[in-house]
Amino acid sequence: TSNCFNDFYDTLYTTIHIASILPHVTQATICPGMTYTFNGNVYTEEGRYVDTIPSSGLCDSIDVLELTLSGVIPDITDVTICPGETYNFRGITYSAAGRYEETVHTPGECDSLIVLNLTYSSIPSPNLGPDRTLCYDNQFLVELNPGSYTTYTWNTGATSQTLSINEPGTYYVTVANEDGCIGSDTVTIKKVNEITVEIENQTEDFCEAFEATLVVHTNASNIVWSTGDTT
Repeated sequence: TSNCFNDFYDTLYTTIHIASILPHVTQATICPGMTYTFNGNVYTEEGRYVDTIPSSGLCDSIDVLELTLSGVIPDITDVTICPGETYNFRGITYSAAGRYEETVHTPGECDSLIVLNLTYSSIPSPNLGPDRTLCYDNQFLVELNPGSYTTYTWNTGATSQTLSINEPGTYYVTVANEDGCIGSDTVTIKKVNEITVEIENQTEDFCEAFEATLVVHTNASNIVWSTGDTT
């Protein structure tokens, strides 16, 4: 008796494909203070939210919410006015420097922030110096300079920073700074008449008294003798 054993083999190849899950991404933007509902969940802060949706058949699905908050970009107006002036902004009159904000509500949209930055400029203070008196024979020019500003208007019609004169008179200038604020100053230039001097000897007999009396006749307002006397 002989026992024969024959082995029989077979091969079964199975290919398994793992399905890749492509998430469904939703991007949304809300205004500060608003909420967003996604797959039954309520969100109030920005971020990336992942929600897995189970499936009874195939693979689960992934929903992704990318939520951002819209920043409020203010509409800023910068204004500089002169002291004593007021500024009307959106129907409101302002008379003090400062930052003024107004929130504008728009249904269905984010609120708008309206900002006014109000500042006051300084009043220009031009300085032409004190009044001056020139000698009758003065041939030198007097230069008037009020300081550094944006514009100049002299009563002579000149518009330069400096004014050179050698004639008596009253001179004034109006200046403006870069903000349009104005200031002015005035100076008077006088010229004295020709000075005459005559010394009179009123001594009757110098040999008898050994002294002399001298009297000066002049149109000058002050005198100084060679002796130092001022009478």
